[in-house]
Amino acid sequence: MKPFRFPEEAHMPAAKSPRKAAAAKPLPVALPTEAEVRAIDLELDESAADVASPETEDRETRVRRAAYAAYQRRGEQDGDEVSDWLAAEREVDGDKPSH
Repeated sequence: MKPFRFPEEAHMPAAKSPRKAAAAKPLPVALPTEAEVRAIDLELDESAADVASPETEDRETRVRRAAYAAYQRRGEQDGDEVSDWLAAEREVDGDKPSH
C-alpha cells in the first residue's frame, strides 16, 4: 500500500534523508601544530645518513635544536616560539641565558 499524498505533493520528489546529506560532506582535515612540524623536522634531520657532529653543524641547525630543547623543557606548550628561538641563538653564540 502506497502512503497517502496530498495532490500538491504528487509532483514533488521525496525528501532526502538528513543522514545521507550529512554523510556526503567531507570531513575536516586537521593540520599539524607547529610543535608537530618541529618534531618531524628534527626526526628527519637526525635520521639523515650524514648527521653532523655538534662541532660541524651549521649555526641554524644548532639554534633549531636548542630551541626545540627549550620547547621540550617548557612541557611542549605552544605559544613561546620566538623566545625559545632567541634564547637558543644566545646559547649557541656563547651567551648563556640567565634563568
